[in-house]
Amino acid sequence: MLKFRMLKRAVFAVALLTAVGCDIGFGGPAPFNLGVQWIPQQTSYWCVPAAIQMWALYDGYSFAQSAIASFVGAVAPAGTPAANVVTGVVRFTAEKDAVPYVAFGGGPDYYSKQVTSINNGIPFLAIFNAQHVVTVGGGQWHTDDTTGLYVWDLVVFQDPIAGGPNSSADAGDWIALNDAMVISASASSESLTYLNEYGGNVGVRGSNYRLIQY
Repeated sequence: MLKFRMLKRAVFAVALLTAVGCDIGFGGPAPFNLGVQWIPQQTSYWCVPAAIQMWALYDGYSFAQSAIASFVGAVAPAGTPAANVVTGVVRFTAEKDAVPYVAFGGGPDYYSKQVTSINNGIPFLAIFNAQHVVTVGGGQWHTDDTTGLYVWDLVVFQDPIAGGPNSSADAGDWIALNDAMVISASASSESLTYLNEYGGNVGVRGSNYRLIQY
């Protein structure tokens, strides 16, 4: 669990487009996936330490989940204080410019930031309902013809309480679930201005992935 009381900021990440064809989503029907390794949380209240551990491992750093939990102050039963999530990401991953965003206060490009980060090859942390944290490492998306911003079709994430890797949610479920995030500022910095070079001609492959219910 993640302790959120007066949280005004959240976790979010996006990346630049690396696709060279008109379809976004590689190896269809599976979506583009950075290959973040799934790691289960070792206690009922260590979702933040586990999520940071997955991000750190992706960056090439190996830390014990218990060491991360100690640093971010994860305690039973409340979990990790929200204010410590960003400092934990900065301490244990390669992203020293991690920043938080709240979904409805993170700007019109909130979700475009997330896609931009993935396109740049950088995962991010997403917060569910102000109390659970997952590590996002892939998905499918397209460019909105009206705003020019990236929008999700499907999000792939590593959930430390799931029974295995690659949980997923379609765009509607993701918007309902994700209310905050922690993301690399540099990896997501072009989210407002970076447009898909193929504009409105982009096609998105389908997927058989489904949201895992707990």
